[in-house]
Parts: sequence; C-alpha cells; structure tokens
Amino acid sequence: MSILSTSLSALRVSQRVLETTSHNIANVNTPGYSRQRVNIGTQEPSRFGFGSVGNGARINGIQRIYDQFLGAEVTNNISEYNRLDAFAGLAGRLGNLMNDPESGLAANMQSFFAAAADVANDPASISAREAMLGETRVVVERFNQMSSQLGALDQEVNARIAQDVRDIDGLGKAIADINDQIALAGGGNGARQPNDLLDKRDQLVDELASKVAITTSEQDDGSLNVFLGSGQVLVIGGSNSTLTTQSDPNDPARLTVQLGLEGGRVDVSEAISGGSLGGLLDFSREGLDTARNQLGQIATAFALDVNQRHGNGMDLDGNLGGNFFALAGPTVLASGNNTGGATLTATIADLAALDADDYRVRFDGSNFTVNSEQTGASVAFTGAGTPADPLVFGGVEVVVTGAPAAGDDFTLRPTANAAGSLALAVNSGREIAAAYPVRAAADGSNTGSGTIQIDGITDRADPALLNDMEIEFLDATTYQVNGAGSFSYTPGDAININGYDVVLSGSPQAGDRFNVESNVGGIGDNRNMLGIGELANQGLLDGGRATLNDAVGTLVSQAGISGREASRGLQAQGALLEQSQIRELEVSGVNLDEEAANLLQFQRSYEAAAQMIAVADSLFATLINAVRR
Repeated sequence: MSILSTSLSALRVSQRVLETTSHNIANVNTPGYSRQRVNIGTQEPSRFGFGSVGNGARINGIQRIYDQFLGAEVTNNISEYNRLDAFAGLAGRLGNLMNDPESGLAANMQSFFAAAADVANDPASISAREAMLGETRVVVERFNQMSSQLGALDQEVNARIAQDVRDIDGLGKAIADINDQIALAGGGNGARQPNDLLDKRDQLVDELASKVAITTSEQDDGSLNVFLGSGQVLVIGGSNSTLTTQSDPNDPARLTVQLGLEGGRVDVSEAISGGSLGGLLDFSREGLDTARNQLGQIATAFALDVNQRHGNGMDLDGNLGGNFFALAGPTVLASGNNTGGATLTATIADLAALDADDYRVRFDGSNFTVNSEQTGASVAFTGAGTPADPLVFGGVEVVVTGAPAAGDDFTLRPTANAAGSLALAVNSGREIAAAYPVRAAADGSNTGSGTIQIDGITDRADPALLNDMEIEFLDATTYQVNGAGSFSYTPGDAININGYDVVLSGSPQAGDRFNVESNVGGIGDNRNMLGIGELANQGLLDGGRATLNDAVGTLVSQAGISGREASRGLQAQGALLEQSQIRELEVSGVNLDEEAANLLQFQRSYEAAAQMIAVADSLFATLINAVRR
C-alpha cells in the first residue's frame, strides 16, 4: 500500500476511536450502558524480497466492556433485594396492624373479661350487664376490623401479583424482540456485536429479575434464553411464553400464575421465587394466611368457649343461656376440577388441638390423604369420613357425603373466616346468663353437718336439668335419689345427675335431705359468670398450654418478628447489591478521566494521520512535477 493509503487507515481508525469515545461520554449517565472500546489491529503487510512492509491499521471490532459473571451477580442480587423489599413492606404493615397500641386485640379482650367480672360482682345490675355488652361489641368490632384489613391487604397483594405478571409477560416479549434484532445484527460475531442492543437487553433482564428470579443461557447467534423457577421457559430466542394469572380452582379468591405452553397452561406458582412477585407470593403464604388463621383461631376459641359457658347458665328471666356469639364454622372449598359428587362438612371438635393450619384433603380412588397447606407435610388422621366415624385431625371433624372420585381435592380452612364472621348473639343485658340454671340447698331440719353444692353443668340439653331432685340419706354412708336406689356416700365425690355435678361434703345423718331445683328468680347468682371470667386465664389452645392472651401475644410477636427479620434481610441484601453494582461499574462504567485522555491521545493521532496525508500529497505532487520535466 502507499503512504497515502496507510495514512488514510490511521485517519479512519482515529476517527472511529474518537466517535466511540464521544459515544461513551454522551452515555455516561445512561442507565445500563457499558462503555465501548475500539480494538485496533494491523493491516496485512505487503511482502517483498527484502521483507514485509506494514500497511497501516484496521479496526478489528468495537468491544463492549462487560463481565458476564459480575452481571449475573448483580441480576441475582436485584432479584433477592426486590423479593425482600416486597415482603418487608407488607410484613411491616401486617405487624403494625396486629400491634396497634390504641386498639390492640389484647386490650379489648381484657376489657371484656373485666366487664364480665363486674357482672359477677353484681349480677342483678342491669347497667353492669349493658356495660358488658358494650365491651363485647368493641371486641367483636375489633376482630371484624382486623379481618377486614387483612382482606384488604389480600386484595392488594392479588392486584400487585396481577400487575407483576403483566409486567413479566411484557418484559419477556421485549427480550424476545431484541433477541431477533441481535441475531439479525450478527450478535454471535464478536466483531459485529450490536453493543447498544446488548446493553438494552441486559437492562431488560435486570428489570425482569426485579420481578422474578430467572436463569439465562446464551445461544450461538447471541440470543438469550430466559427461564423461570426450576426451568420453566419464558423466552427462547425470538419467541416467548405467555404469563397470566388465573383464579385458583381450589380457592377462587386466590390467584395462581399460569405459564402458557404448547400443550396448554401450567400452574407455576409454587416454582416462582425471587423478585417482587416471589415476595408477594411468599407473603401471601407465610405472612397473610398465617396471620388470618391465627386471628381466626383466637376468635374461634374465644367465641366457642364463652358460648359453652354461657349456654350452661340462666338469664334474669329464667331462660337457659343461648350462644353469646355467632360464629361461622370451618370453610371447605371443593376444587373446580373435581369430578365426583362428594361434599365435605367440617366442625370444630377439640379447641385444644385446633391449630392455625389449612389442609388439603384428597381422594386417590380408595383412600383419603390429608396434607398441611402451609408446609405440604402429611397429616395423620383417624376415621373413615362417615357421620358415625368422621375424619378427625387438627381439632376438626370432617364428614363426607356423596361419592368422591379419584383425584378429587378439597381445601379445608378451619379458622380463616372466623374473625370476620364473629358477631354478638345476645340482644340485651337481661339475656346474659350469669347464674347457674339450678340451685341446691340442705333441708332446714337436717341434723348432720352435711353440705351440698353444684360443681358444674355438664349437659345443658339434659331434659331433666330443671327438674326438682331430692337426695335423702338412709344412714351416714348411704343415700337415695328421689326415693329410689341406695348409693354409697364418699365425702367430696361429685355425683353426676340430670346434666350437672353435685358435691356432698361433711357428715350427714340418717333422714337428712338435700334438694336441687330450678334457679328461676336467682338474679343474685353469679356462678356461671365467674366461669366465663376464668376463661381469660385458662389454657384453651395448644394442647391446653396457651391462654387467649398467650395466643394474642404469639400472633402479635410473630407478625412483628417477621417484619423485623425481613427488614434486616433487606438492609443486608441492599448492601450486597450496592457492592456488586460498584464492582460492575468499575468494569463497565464510563470513566470521564479515561475518556478525556483518549480524546487527547486520538486527537493527536488523528492530527498526525492528517499530516501524513499532507506529506503524501506533497510527495506525490513533487513526483508529478519531476516527471513532467
């Protein structure tokens, strides 16, 4: 090549370097931009007998300065940070809801039991009875409000899940479109890489990772394949799978994430992790469902135990006590995919065994299986599901009516809807059953020192509950009931009869009589109300180890701990993300000082090349002039 050609190659190289440097400087603040570098090489030399003569420089390619391993680290950290951010924000709100100091559930329940104690102190007082109803309305309203707020939070989570899924679907389409452009531009050829398109795609990948955890692999043509969860395909080359939401066939109020494949759609909710979508799904399963079930567990124990005690009493008008609270029972949801005709009915059977789990009951064609909805673990149960032999597990009894088909699936929620359904069933203070329905007394003509007392109501439905009953001693160690029988007397032993327990003590004599009768008119009797007041300190849950206050404390503390742990995890993950982004910027970021030095260097190179062209022109002109002579 001639001096002119060599000089022109130097001029072109310098021009391209200056253009690339200018491009770097222009994009110093562009998010996701990776600096570019011109790779310069020598032209193929000309060979002569005496050796090779160089022919100048050429551009081998414009390289994007990017470390794929640092990029993958940033992407993974973005995914985990956004998962924790979504989870921590919602968990913090849940903790604040459960631990509201002005309207806390524990304080409301304590006020209820304090009002019950006031009625016990003065059972004939109408004002004390109305005050108790007022405190009851407050605690009922608090349960209802908390349930409503959890429901609103659930709706918000569903709306955010749906939005994230739409965003993920849109990002998948955008990545597939850029894959086509990169492949068309020769993205697999290092010398012809479309650097700005690669930057744009990496930015979309990071944005996608902020929504959901992903893995990627690059094809030979430069296209990027993107996978969700445990390998579900979102993008392959220039095509993408669609992502949508759909109501859960086992619970229409819950959304599932559906991935569209050639054979139809598949539920990938359980495989989703990371990103804001993973955080939302985690919170829904681990935070929201648990809190709602625990709140319902407390409401159920509170209502059913008060109902049982209240039903054992008598009100001011001589009526037996009814339910003090109204409460919805367990919810059973049949899958929309069921093909059999079976229905399941569940009732609370054992409050001490009642937990905060939901359950999946499945029929395999021969037998039922039960699994925890929260953990997926198998749950032991007894019974066959018939009315005489119900399925028993987790404090509930389940009766199956109709014929199930193989594969039929049912979701059982023992307590999820309890707090929202809680209502006061007593209309006036006079209906509060503070008294026992029966009273007992020793006959005034007795000569012994025997005493009698009602020790508790065991069966309010006993038809003889309000009947008069007389115990007469035949001698100091033998008695008969209503003139019949002969029973041995053991001081202090309870005698169960007519739906209640009576206890005889002391030293009765032959002929001594003890009478039990209806307690109509016993407006000063507080025995049943004392029993209701004792519920505050009795172990009702967790096998009888946890009081209502213990259960409320556990609910509040777990919600608070979950929020604090997520917040601490978010801070730590934020530091990791920042460090990885700094390392990536150190490699890929534009350094203005470096680019300024490049400008000076290649400006001089450009000027030198231009000077060489001028020299070549002068030499050529001299040669022409010499030839003309």
